[in-house]
Amino acid sequence: MPTSGGTGSGGAVGAVQLRQEITFSSVSTVADYTVDMKAVTEVAYAITLRLYDVAAGGYRAGCSVDSTATAARRAVKVVFTAVASATVAATASAAATQLTVTTSALTSSYAAAKLATGKTSVSTPTVMAVSAPATTTVNTQPTPAPTAATSTPDGDDDGTDDGMLIIIIACGLGVACVAAALVAALMLACSSCKPSQSGKSSNELPSKGAGDEHGRSSNELPSKAPGDVVVTMNHEQPNKGGAQYGVPHRSELAWPHGARM
Repeated sequence: MPTSGGTGSGGAVGAVQLRQEITFSSVSTVADYTVDMKAVTEVAYAITLRLYDVAAGGYRAGCSVDSTATAARRAVKVVFTAVASATVAATASAAATQLTVTTSALTSSYAAAKLATGKTSVSTPTVMAVSAPATTTVNTQPTPAPTAATSTPDGDDDGTDDGMLIIIIACGLGVACVAAALVAALMLACSSCKPSQSGKSSNELPSKGAGDEHGRSSNELPSKAPGDVVVTMNHEQPNKGGAQYGVPHRSELAWPHGARM
């Protein structure tokens, strides 16, 4: 169970703060206002002002009580600082003002306070004097509503969009240039690999002259003399380079008379 200063949702809208001084003659020194006496007296004051719910065993939501003792001539002055929520603010203010007229309500509250705190050995002090309460409004301004996030107009993004478009176009042009260079290099390499267009082997026999007979061999003897031995060979030239040389013909070789074969 709370014994002093308990709070619920303190500082709620419409709450009030009450400050009131009460002098106790039976408490001669500040040291006598011990932890137990302080706890019981604060709860008794809270019960008197309707800030403490005896049945629930705790302070009402948004309510609290605290106290500070100072020495006085043959007595102790205790200053109570209480916070009353908007729900009980009017009742608490009226009860605090009533204490200036009669203190019987406070005295009778001690019995319930002792039971609530479990400190039944504490003696009930004698009330000598009670000052008028000072009331202060707490947090009268409502909490401002959160400001909605402002969206950025679409027009502010134009610069970014234009920049991205330029970058995309530049990248496209760069890729196109690289591709064109690669194609040109490939075409140049292929052109250097083409075969000769002559279509004829370098060792192809030369074409026959006007006086040749069907491709007579170039090492053939030019003519024969009387008495020479004539050797006749029938043969045909093979096909070369696609040209037709395969016409049968006869070659005659003149061997000089008397020469050894």
